Amino acid sequence: MVCVHAALGARRRHGIATIAFLASLGMFTRSSGPCFWIKPPKLRPVQGWYEEERLVAPEGGAKLRGLHPPKPPKFLMEGRIKNSPLEPQPEAEAVSAETSEVSMLRVEDKQVGQELRYLSLAKQEALPVVGEDVRALVEQASEEAQCGALQAEDLSSTLRAIATFKNQLPALKTHLGVISDTLLGRALDLQATGTSDALWAVAEMRDEAPMLQALLPVLLYRLAKTAPELTTEETISSLFSTAMLRSKFRELKLNMAPLTAFLANSMSKVSFEDLKTQELVDFFYSLSLTRTLPDDLFEALVTSAVDQLKGRKLSTHNTYSLLYSIAMLQETCVHGTALKLLPSVLISLEAVAEDMMPEQLAGCLWALGWADPNATVSRGHLERLRDEIGVVLGELEMRDLSHALWGMAALDFNDKELLGIAADRFLAWHVKVKAPILAKHIARVTWAFAKLDFHHKLFKLALEERLQPHKYVIRFLEPDQLHALAWSFRILMPGSRWQKTRDDIDAKIMAYVKMRYRHGIGRKVDEYGDERLHKVTIGRIEPYVEIDPETPKELRNQVMLEKAKDLGAVGPDVPNVRRKISGRPKWSVTQWVDAKKRFLYYAQQDQQLAEDASSSFPKAVGGLQCKRRQIEWRSILSNCFTSE
Repeated sequence: MVCVHAALGARRRHGIATIAFLASLGMFTRSSGPCFWIKPPKLRPVQGWYEEERLVAPEGGAKLRGLHPPKPPKFLMEGRIKNSPLEPQPEAEAVSAETSEVSMLRVEDKQVGQELRYLSLAKQEALPVVGEDVRALVEQASEEAQCGALQAEDLSSTLRAIATFKNQLPALKTHLGVISDTLLGRALDLQATGTSDALWAVAEMRDEAPMLQALLPVLLYRLAKTAPELTTEETISSLFSTAMLRSKFRELKLNMAPLTAFLANSMSKVSFEDLKTQELVDFFYSLSLTRTLPDDLFEALVTSAVDQLKGRKLSTHNTYSLLYSIAMLQETCVHGTALKLLPSVLISLEAVAEDMMPEQLAGCLWALGWADPNATVSRGHLERLRDEIGVVLGELEMRDLSHALWGMAALDFNDKELLGIAADRFLAWHVKVKAPILAKHIARVTWAFAKLDFHHKLFKLALEERLQPHKYVIRFLEPDQLHALAWSFRILMPGSRWQKTRDDIDAKIMAYVKMRYRHGIGRKVDEYGDERLHKVTIGRIEPYVEIDPETPKELRNQVMLEKAKDLGAVGPDVPNVRRKISGRPKWSVTQWVDAKKRFLYYAQQDQQLAEDASSSFPKAVGGLQCKRRQIEWRSILSNCFTSE
């Protein structure tokens, strides 16, 4: 729990109105002061993945139309702001009235913060900017910040300028400590524009400047207070920043769902025709990661964004961002609406693919594999992009290579020449990858080759070498990866030459099959004589894979092994449910574990039995004791099962 007043001191005169506003949004619920607190969400496990909580998604998503996708690759921000070279300092005699206005005015005639914000916006509009002007202004702002001469809005503008020019002028990042510390002390004075700028800067530098995370609680506090005053551009910027920082907010236990819904609702009253393309793309991306909105609002916003994005000219990064967003929206109720944008984005992809980073084009292949299985829409576009794909496959690292190959397999894009390039890249790169990392990707690469029926002798030899027990890769393979490898070996390595490798994989799967945990709940009397619920190892035996109950007992393990291999046909990313008590993996291909078979069902049954038993005591004998026992039962059960 992160408390705003612990970070900022006792400036309580600003807090009373804001506390009421935050309480109406549900931002915090504790009585110990205005602290941001998030209650763990109760998500029902359904088919698919959701953010970092793998394979847990909200209801309403598209039915499974293709293969199970891997965890989404990291979204890349590179290229969103064009890295055009900065203009050199103009000569004094060459300066005239016709000189571009995107240069530094005299500092005494204009505030430092306003000038820096002007230069930042000019850079984002791809206008020429003089680099020496930016450096001089940031240095002066840093000196004034040390003296306490800058206001909160100027500090926020300086932070935005550093984030905007961090690639062209990396020396500016040396001033982050002074600017962020000073802003932390004055953040309660931020207005709507300054709050939006600071939040955007923190999102832009979230990985390279972790110190800025200290600003997040107070920025959220100010964003909630100034939300009604935000302009449309600032609202989109705040939503985009919130989407980029969702994992950071989760780590700090900051609940963004109510405030995000408030900002998104304000966008429903805006005409999307007046928005710039970059603003529409950023808003569409934020919607792809904002899954707590009501269905009707979600549908209305996505429909409006899709209608306005059709036919617009897209930059390289905007094309990549839209493909990524379309794929992420396939797990939501607006999956069909998002797919209407795919044809126009594919046309743009053909035009900008040669300018994409290798990781971005690999992300596009992953997104197409998830959004357009079997390439029903994108078949012709992929064939025209094969030259760019071939160049990219020869430059990718192992993680991105596995995502790209999964996308090709899902698209059924069987180009032997491209697969050969990918196999050569694997051979050149796998020796540099340590066993725990390689184990996450080797099964996906092997499965993709098997799915496309591509045989490469050197790849098979390398696979055999790395899967030897003393090479430790097999030690880090998870059950879904083992299933995919075992299924792939049926196609790629069927002969006796590879028998040892197949036996090693089968042996590890069999170890999971024989690992039959018994789990349940029971009553335990502790050392003080109190009886309470306790997790014990008694209860129903759970099989590894559901098989025919009429199977003879002596054949069950072998039948489970063969069925586990069959599960590998859908890839190394099949959905699984890992039980909270035993850690026992439960596997299914088409549906999840029935609610009545889950551990929580038995816990609720015992809770009901306990309440019935306590209510049956004679009131005259043990009324107070019965009431105390009911309270104890409810408290114990709530502590034990909140994780469910």
